[in-house]
Amino acid sequence: MPAVEILMNNPAVSSLIRENNLKQLPTAIASGQKEGMQSFNNSLVNLIKLNLVKKDDALIYSDNPEELKMNLQGIYLSKDRGGILKK
Repeated sequence: MPAVEILMNNPAVSSLIRENNLKQLPTAIASGQKEGMQSFNNSLVNLIKLNLVKKDDALIYSDNPEELKMNLQGIYLSKDRGGILKK
């Protein structure tokens, strides 16, 4: 079962890429969820909840395992506001 990060092209994303400001792309993905964007960890969380991927395997392949652990508890970091959000 593939876990995928989805980045959709929109004016903000185009600007970030054009200006080589790639470190801001995760923030663009987080704020673009309504447009169909999803982070790699969000994909892993969904696959774990559907029992298609084991938690231990997801933690091995996650690009940020500590964040994934928090996401699995329903805790999501607000990268642009520096706080914690609960879903």
